[in-house]
Amino acid sequence: MWLWFQIQQVEKELVELRERKGPFDRAVRGLTASIRESYESIIFEDQDLATAEAAEQLLWRLHYRCIEEFRVRLRKLGSAAAAANHHHHRRSSAKKRGGPEEKFVRVGAQYKSFLDEVTGFYHGLIAKVRARHGLSPDLSASGTVFE
Repeated sequence: MWLWFQIQQVEKELVELRERKGPFDRAVRGLTASIRESYESIIFEDQDLATAEAAEQLLWRLHYRCIEEFRVRLRKLGSAAAAANHHHHRRSSAKKRGGPEEKFVRVGAQYKSFLDEVTGFYHGLIAKVRARHGLSPDLSASGTVFE
């Protein structure tokens, strides 16, 4: 129960930090990873609490908020890049150092990195769940997570 209380406190910190520093700050990403690890601990250490508090849904929402923030930012940058390209008829003159296209590419790379990180986490979580319940860690044997 203590860990659950800690997670709630750290999530409040995360909301405040996101508002101050923005969703893409390293400290925000670090705090998100810390919360993710805490949820994982609860899922394995106290299944009753995890079920009662819907820990897996809260874990998903933690990641999904970041996904939505990336999508919003990419839409804005994509619109700005399209406007810049439309304004400049020649593509070479539209590309400025630090311009909308470059920012779009940089944020897109950050988004991909985040998705890779989270996907890796979920693959690891599934492997741990399978191991805990005596299931084969090889998903290709059955073609599905559920057997």
